[in-house]
Amino acid sequence: MHTASMYFGFDFQNISQELTAEDLLDVRERCKNFLCCLAEQIQKRLSNKTWSNTSTSADFYFEVYNDCDAAGCKRFGNVSKFGLAFVTVPISNASVERAFSVYNIVKNKLRNRLSIEMLQSLMMVRFTLQRNGGFCITFNPSTKMLSLFNIEMYDFKKSEPEENEIMFEMLNNL
Repeated sequence: MHTASMYFGFDFQNISQELTAEDLLDVRERCKNFLCCLAEQIQKRLSNKTWSNTSTSADFYFEVYNDCDAAGCKRFGNVSKFGLAFVTVPISNASVERAFSVYNIVKNKLRNRLSIEMLQSLMMVRFTLQRNGGFCITFNPSTKMLSLFNIEMYDFKKSEPEENEIMFEMLNNL
């Protein structure tokens, strides 16, 4: 790869404006050689294990996180945590803005008392349907999903007993 097509960061760009063309080419070549040596050293320090689950980045880093040595210690715990954190970072502000837009649509003045868990679940359903190209009309829930729809999914423990009595009285009066 030619060094002119490599990006070394904003600070490098600013400092490189003060260098002559010959010096800049030399510095870029040294940076390229350093990065190549760094990659070789990292590759030597990693084991020769073949990873079975490399279909997605998240699955790969999860498998790396669970990899242990003979003593049962996680060998690449920090690397995998960094990889998972890096994979989950939004690429641009647009995705974050979209998430807040969905948040504002889901939690409005009429539904202000939604719990955080319910809000997260609603947003997860919405994003999953968008990602998979599906619609709520065409979605077919599994039997396990349907079995989870029962009284236990509601959080009555956090509400006051008086509120529960008032709610049941109102429901009985209908």
